[in-house]
Amino acid sequence: MDKIRSFIAKHEILVFFLLAYAITWAIWIPSYLLNNAGVISAWGAFGPALAGIFITRFMSPQRNGKVPRAAFLIGLVVSTLVYLLLASMQLRLPWPRETVIGLILVGLLSGIAPSFVISSAFSRNEAVRDYLQSLIKPRGSTVYYLLALLLVPLTFWLGAVISDAFGQATLYETPALHGWELFVSS
Repeated sequence: MDKIRSFIAKHEILVFFLLAYAITWAIWIPSYLLNNAGVISAWGAFGPALAGIFITRFMSPQRNGKVPRAAFLIGLVVSTLVYLLLASMQLRLPWPRETVIGLILVGLLSGIAPSFVISSAFSRNEAVRDYLQSLIKPRGSTVYYLLALLLVPLTFWLGAVISDAFGQATLYETPALHGWELFVSS
C-alpha cells in the first residue's frame, strides 16, 4: 500500500488523468454500445470529480470519511427535480402516471453521481472536504461566474440584435424552445 501511495504522490497528475479517463470511458463506451445516451452516459461527466475524490481519500485515509446522508439526499432530490424540469421542457407528450414514474426513476438514477460529488464536499474526511471546497464556496468574484454562465447566450443574443438592426438574417437558425413555449402557454 505504501508503494502505491508513494507512486501516486510522485505522479499525482498522471494518476489523476489516467483514473479520470478510465472512469469516464468505462462508463461512456458501454453506454454508447448499448445506444444509451442518457442516464448512464451522464455519469461519465463526473469521472474527473470521482477520480479526484478517490485519489484524495486514498492518499488521506480517515476512519470517519463517510459521505453525509442528508447532503446526498438533498443533492439527489435537487438533481431529480432538475432532470424533471428539463424533461418537461423537452417532452410535448401527455404525461400519464407511468411516464411520470419512469421519469422520476430515471431522474433518481441520473442524480446519483452529482449527489455523491456534492455530498462529498461535506465529507468528514478533511482532505476531501478541502479538495471540493470550491463547490461550496467558489473562489474569486461572483461576477466572473456570472460572466462565464451568460457570455455565450449573450453573444448569440447580441449577434441576433445587431443582425436585425442592419436588416440581415442571422447565420444560425434559432432553436425551437419547446419547453419555453410550454411554460408560456400554460
